[in-house]
Amino acid sequence: MGKKSVIIVDDSCFTRRVINKFLEEDFVIIGEAKDGVEAIEIYKKLKPEIITIDLIMEKMDGLTAAKEILEFDKNAKIVLISSMGQKNYVDNSIKIGVKDFLVKPFSREKLLKVLRDVSNNE
Repeated sequence: MGKKSVIIVDDSCFTRRVINKFLEEDFVIIGEAKDGVEAIEIYKKLKPEIITIDLIMEKMDGLTAAKEILEFDKNAKIVLISSMGQKNYVDNSIKIGVKDFLVKPFSREKLLKVLRDVSNNE
């Protein structure tokens, strides 16, 4: 089985680099975006198997971007990432079809486990 393709969306260049480094051995990073607007464009163009999206970003937040991506592709595998683990965000994201929710800071092992679980649940 080949490596799954991933797009990383975060307004922090540093966070994108960290996630990229965490995933590079086990996944193929095919794109990055710095806001929700870019996330939607790049998702439609590259159609990754998984997309990680930061919740709080300029222009368009992660939840709004996730909704639009899911309207475009109801089978999109989205993992929302945030430093704010409020229950209402988790509930709202799961309600719209996001596959999992990860709270910063997280370890490489935690990120890999979540992405593997999401990619294995076809």
